[in-house]
Amino acid sequence: MYNDMAHGLRLGVCIPSACSAREFQFLVGSLVGQHGFDATVKGCVIKEKTPLTATEKALMYFMASCISFVIVGSLTDIYLRKYGKEAGHDLHNTGTFFKVVLSFSAVANTEKLLNVRAERGSDAWRLRFLHGLRFFSASWVILGHSYLTVEPTAVGELLRIVRFGKNFFWCLIGNAYPSVQTFLFMR
Repeated sequence: MYNDMAHGLRLGVCIPSACSAREFQFLVGSLVGQHGFDATVKGCVIKEKTPLTATEKALMYFMASCISFVIVGSLTDIYLRKYGKEAGHDLHNTGTFFKVVLSFSAVANTEKLLNVRAERGSDAWRLRFLHGLRFFSASWVILGHSYLTVEPTAVGELLRIVRFGKNFFWCLIGNAYPSVQTFLFMR
């Protein structure tokens, strides 16, 4: 079976290291060959523990710090919203330290991202149709990135892109990258 829109099925299999690539190729070929498919074993690798490089460790520490900042900021935000007035804290008149901590709050940042409230007569009220465009733009970004994350080699060959361009639905996927700029511009 050949389909120029898909690369076929890619599958990783763990087998005992006593089996060779040739033996596994024979086994898989005999199983899928009965149904009219071709199978190719691209390579056999023996798993060995590889130590993390300094760059990988630094990136892991950086990501852990970012996640920690978001968790601490979100928990602080939730605490101040729930118990802030009782404890004598005003959410709007906090010090510099709290402003920095709250800038990492997932709760507050999500509210700001999804906020569509506007006073009647304001520019935001007159241009409220942009909220719908913002939704479609965000959906388009998610669609394109979801597809290209699952199949990252989909646009690997230039000729394949030309063939894909003839399909209307593929144009939605292929043009998802410029939609990021549209989404950010409207924000």
